[in-house]
Amino acid sequence: MKGENKILGLQGQDYFRVREHVPLDLVFLPWPGGRKTSTYVVLVRDDSGIDESSHLRGRLLLTVEGRQMGLARIWLEVMLSEAGLGGSRSLLQSVKTHHRVAQAVLPVFFGTADACLVSRSGFETMAELNPQISQQLRVLASSPPVIPFVTCMRSDFTGIDRQRTEAAYLEAHLHAQGRQLLTLFGDDRDERCDENDLQSSLEIIQRHGQLETTHP
Repeated sequence: MKGENKILGLQGQDYFRVREHVPLDLVFLPWPGGRKTSTYVVLVRDDSGIDESSHLRGRLLLTVEGRQMGLARIWLEVMLSEAGLGGSRSLLQSVKTHHRVAQAVLPVFFGTADACLVSRSGFETMAELNPQISQQLRVLASSPPVIPFVTCMRSDFTGIDRQRTEAAYLEAHLHAQGRQLLTLFGDDRDERCDENDLQSSLEIIQRHGQLETTHP
C-alpha cells in the first residue's frame, strides 16, 4: 500500500488483514443511527413454520449490501457451521443481495421469500414505519453486537496535519457542512475507538477463519 494513503476506511476483516502489513492507528468508528455497533438478524414470517436454523434448508434468503453489513455474511456462515448445518451454500437454496433493507424485508413480509438477513436497526426502522412488520416477522437468529467498519490512519501520519484531521472528524457533527457529509454516509457522528471495541468482531472473524481452515 502506497504511503500517500494516510487515512483508510476499512471493513473490520480488512483492518485486521491490512494492519499485518501496514502500521495503522485505529482512530474512529462511525455512529449510524446513534449506535456504535451493528447487530444482524435473520427474519422469518411468524407463520412460516421456520422455527430453527435447520428449517432454512432449501430456502431462499435475501440480504443487503452496505458498509454496516460487512460482517453479516461472515457471522451467518459461523452461526450455521457451528450449528452443524454446513455453510450457506450447502444449506440454503440461494442467497440474493439487494441494495436497500426494504428489498430484503418486504418479500419476507409478503411471503414471496423465506428469510432475510439484515441489520437490527434497519428492521426496527421499517417496523416504526409499518408496525405490522414487527407483528408478522420474527427474529430467528441474532448476532452479537459488532463493529463492521472503522477509520484508520497510518502510524507515520503525524504532526499538525494529523491533529487537524482528527479534529475535523470528531467535530464534523458540530457544523452544517460536516453534518451534511455525515448524512451522506448515514452517520450521526464519528467517535474514537480502540482495539477493545473490536473484540467481538475479531472473535467472529477468527472463528470464520478457523472454519475455512477446517473446511476449505
